[in-house]
Amino acid sequence: MNTKRVGDRGEEMAADFLERKGLRILARKYRTPIGEIDLIAQEGKTLVFVEVKTRRTARCGSPAWLCLNINSISWNIKWCI
Repeated sequence: MNTKRVGDRGEEMAADFLERKGLRILARKYRTPIGEIDLIAQEGKTLVFVEVKTRRTARCGSPAWLCLNINSISWNIKWCI
């Protein structure tokens, strides 16, 4: 399976998981001038921005290792708005 297919499958699995938890998926692969948001979901009145990291193996690091800290995410969201 190529890298794009692995990523697409991971995003599909993440969306399914969120929907089972009661969130509503509003957008997939939302493009902005500075990049892409994998999933945008809604939980009640809260918008949830999701970055999906999918790996076939942990050889290049776990998905959690690649996540940004909350301060960077907050800054990027404020900058985009």
